[in-house]
Amino acid sequence: MRRWRWRNVAEAHPSLHNGCDFEPIFKLLGSKRNDEEWNAMLRGMLKSVVANRQFPQSRCFQAGWVLHPKCIFCLHSEVSGEQFVANLCKKHAADATSKADQSRKRQGHCSRGGGPGRQMEEPQHTKATAEQIEAAPIGTLAHRNYQCKALDGERAKHAPAAMRQAAMDYAAGNLAFERALHPSIAHTVPPPFHGCHVPLACRSAWRHLPGEGLH
Repeated sequence: MRRWRWRNVAEAHPSLHNGCDFEPIFKLLGSKRNDEEWNAMLRGMLKSVVANRQFPQSRCFQAGWVLHPKCIFCLHSEVSGEQFVANLCKKHAADATSKADQSRKRQGHCSRGGGPGRQMEEPQHTKATAEQIEAAPIGTLAHRNYQCKALDGERAKHAPAAMRQAAMDYAAGNLAFERALHPSIAHTVPPPFHGCHVPLACRSAWRHLPGEGLH
């Protein structure tokens, strides 16, 4: 079953034809750490990206859900003339929503204030011209993770500089960068030698035998 499963994986992702190194992933997912650098929310995000449950704009376009595959964060910045800044959601932000806000949502009112009956403002990216859409970068997973300026702050907080630099050249289409799926290198480690199969050059030679003999 395992060989059959990995054959299917290798057909879809040739870089994993020798398997995938899951140990670092298991270690991160099994961690009980709960601070700004690693917590339950980030573990959930890792599970999602490893399981290929992320739908960036390009994938939504392939599914026929949106009109174009271009990054909407970048389009928002281009249309508004101001750099859009995206932040990871915080657990306490959801808990802080008041009952009054929830009531206004159920009634179709804006929860951002402005009084009852005020409708949500149309997103800036929906106002983009055909030329702006054409010039915008494609919203791939690699673009979102390593290139989109809207996430520069979060990226600098959670990813080391060396990783961000390498990603500029290697992230696109690379499962290790996009989904934390690193190819296994176990096949590069030679098997251990046993008994007489040890090459002569690798054997130990006694210059003086121990007085009590060999054991």
